Amino acid sequence: MSIEPSNGILRVALTEPAYQGFDPQASYTQAQFEVLRCCLVRTLMSYRGVEDFPGTQPVPDLATGPPSVSSDGKTWTFHLKHGIHYAPPLEDVEVTAGDVVRALIRAGLPALSGGPGPGYLGLVQGFSEYAHGKADAIAGISTPDRYTVQVKESRADRSIEHVFAMPFTAPIPPMPGDSSDVLGTASGHPFASDFQGPPDAPGYGPFLVATGPYMIEGAQHLDFSAPPATQVPVSGFSPGWLFDDPGTLTLVRNPSWEASSDTIRPARAARIEISIVPAADPYPQLETGSVDVIMGENPAAAVQRRYQRSETLRQRITETTGGSSRFITLNVAQPPVDDVHVRRAISLVLDRRALATSVGEPTTSHLIPDPLLGSLLSSWTPFPPASDSGDLAAARAEMSKSRYGTGGRCTDPACRSVVVGVFQAEHHPLAPTIRAGLQSIGIRPVFRQVDCADPRERQALCATGWFADFPSAGNMVIPFVASEEGYNPSHLGSSARQLAQWGYATQHVPTIDSDYGRCAALSGVQAALCWARLDQLLTSELAALIPISSGNVVRLRGAGVSAYSLDQAFGEPSLDRISVKP
Repeated sequence: MSIEPSNGILRVALTEPAYQGFDPQASYTQAQFEVLRCCLVRTLMSYRGVEDFPGTQPVPDLATGPPSVSSDGKTWTFHLKHGIHYAPPLEDVEVTAGDVVRALIRAGLPALSGGPGPGYLGLVQGFSEYAHGKADAIAGISTPDRYTVQVKESRADRSIEHVFAMPFTAPIPPMPGDSSDVLGTASGHPFASDFQGPPDAPGYGPFLVATGPYMIEGAQHLDFSAPPATQVPVSGFSPGWLFDDPGTLTLVRNPSWEASSDTIRPARAARIEISIVPAADPYPQLETGSVDVIMGENPAAAVQRRYQRSETLRQRITETTGGSSRFITLNVAQPPVDDVHVRRAISLVLDRRALATSVGEPTTSHLIPDPLLGSLLSSWTPFPPASDSGDLAAARAEMSKSRYGTGGRCTDPACRSVVVGVFQAEHHPLAPTIRAGLQSIGIRPVFRQVDCADPRERQALCATGWFADFPSAGNMVIPFVASEEGYNPSHLGSSARQLAQWGYATQHVPTIDSDYGRCAALSGVQAALCWARLDQLLTSELAALIPISSGNVVRLRGAGVSAYSLDQAFGEPSLDRISVKP
């Protein structure tokens, strides 16, 4: 059907390279996620492209409604809408269940091992076996009919709704004339890169057939009858792979897209022109009007201050808490922090305000960013009131309860040469504040640049952080869940066998695994309440981490923007919801 453009051209500056070339199964940056979500691909579930808690909740997109779930919480059934068609040149091809399966198969290919799919599709029964070459198919995925996708999980976990809102699950059309081709139109277009130069294989992005309200300019001329090696990529995409390699991405309206089938994306702009790592500083261009929106990074502090001080420019700032946190983990298996009283003493004594200031972010008192919890913990703190700068008296009182402490100080031999894992060791900006706090309660730290994920490093503390790839509160808790291969520097949930193998004397450590499983089976507000309680357990009762700061997202817009929205899911402007003046 024909589309009447709602208004003019939206001009965007993307300040980071298109590392994975907008290949849906390979892309692994928030900006690429957003461009794919807003504009190019539709998924079974998606996000509204709005701020705060509502923007973190997955909603049906290609699916007719929320998935149905079995009584044991492990089998999920998605029903696809009928009559959704791909963009030209495949406007006569309807999106069906097999196209979603095709995307999952591609997401598990070794050639795309750097993509996000394997990290989250492991929830699906048989996916890990397929991804490791031990099976030819994904056992937990089936298509009872053309419009139904059924997913069987290895454990009950509602984050599967988030997984199927991610671009790596976006459908891939069958190869014209050869429906048996496993990868469909993505066949022969692997992505492979060492990120030291342009990729050895550029991926599917330059050959993408869209399902969203936009398509890449020139996509209608794609010829999939030609061998992949001779197929001509879309004319509207000149990838900027690296910082010294500027590029462009031009999006035009997809004539196959129907607003009546897509209640998520207003698709206001008639055309979107994205400049990738532009050679010129985009912020002056924002003020002159040659750029409407900037995405990919926060503006420099000086730019932010200038906008804040101007009554006119201040109206063009959008700021929100992002999906990341910085914190210090405490290794519950390593003396002396295997004693909860020592962990609490450290939590109480550290100047968290100074720590947050040193990394230029707002102080926080909990792990999970507020938008992922509906701000349930925004006024909660396990630390003494108004004491972000630390409380030495309270810390020493807690140390006195420890088997390692005497007179409010850590006096056991285990309190000497306590390893603190930080990047750049002694030169890390957090090191001076951490050292001062530890020494004040008798702990003598040694700063080392270690791999905190390696349990054999035996670090007691690790200055680290976590970023939620998708906006699930449970995603932020993953570093504290027991795993054979995962990142868990706290070692919560480690088994006696593992602890002995790693050389620890203790045979038992606390675990949150059952708590995690309970929360993961819930959704909406009930899930938020459960995750908030688990955050309190980790931060206060177990004292397995010391929150430092939450990442903040600051984006600026030009004077020509008449309507604007930030997508909380990925912390970037919702390009489909932005209007520009004629």
